[in-house]
Amino acid sequence: MAAFFRSSVNKVAVQPSFSQFQQDEQAFYEALRANDQQAWDYLMIQVHNQFVVPQSRQNYDYDTLISAYTEGLAVVKDNILSGRFTHEKAKVTTYAHSVCRFTLLNLYDKDKRRQEVSPFQEQSADESEESSSAVRDEAVDWLLQTDIDDHSWALEPLKLAMSGLKDRCQTILRLFYIDEVPDREAAIQLNINEANLRQQRRNCVMGLRQSFNQLKNSYL
Repeated sequence: MAAFFRSSVNKVAVQPSFSQFQQDEQAFYEALRANDQQAWDYLMIQVHNQFVVPQSRQNYDYDTLISAYTEGLAVVKDNILSGRFTHEKAKVTTYAHSVCRFTLLNLYDKDKRRQEVSPFQEQSADESEESSSAVRDEAVDWLLQTDIDDHSWALEPLKLAMSGLKDRCQTILRLFYIDEVPDREAAIQLNINEANLRQQRRNCVMGLRQSFNQLKNSYL
C-alpha cells in the first residue's frame, strides 16, 4: 500500500482542492471509509502541505520524509478502512499528520541505531550514543507536550507507558521534559551527579519507548 502512495507523490501538488471535504468532516471520513479516490487524493494533498513541505525546510533528508509520508499514509489507510480509527478520536488530517510524524521519528531513530562508528571518524562511541539518544529525546519531547491541541488521543498510549515506569524514572523524565529543570538542579534534587542523571534519563527514555511502541498499535 505504501508503494501506491509513493507513486502518487508527484501528483499531489497539482490536484484541485475539494471544498466538500473541507466543509464536512463526517462526509470526508465516510468517503475515506468507502475508499473514494477523491477523498484519498484530498488527504494526500493536506498531509503533503502540512507535513512534507514544512519538514523539508528543516534538516530532514527529503527521501526519508517521503518514506515517512508514504508509509504513514499506508498505515492511516489501513486503519481507516479496517475501522480501527474513527474521526471521533481526532480530525483525519490531524491523525494522518501525527502518524507520519511518528513514522519519521522512528525512521531516524532506527537509522541512528544502525550506524556504526568508523575507526577513521573522530566521533567516539559515547558521542554516537549521545547522538542516537538525542533523536529518542526529540520523539519523547514531542510526545510529552501538554498543548498538542487535537493530538490528545495520541497521548493515551504514552500515559499508559509512563504509568508503567518506576517512580524514579517518572520523576526524572518529568523534571527534564515537562518542568524543564536544568540538569545541575535536577541532579541536586535527586542527590546524584549530572553524568549519572543523564545515564538514568537515557535508560528511562529507552524503557518508555519500548513500552510506548508496544502500546501504540492499539491507538495508531
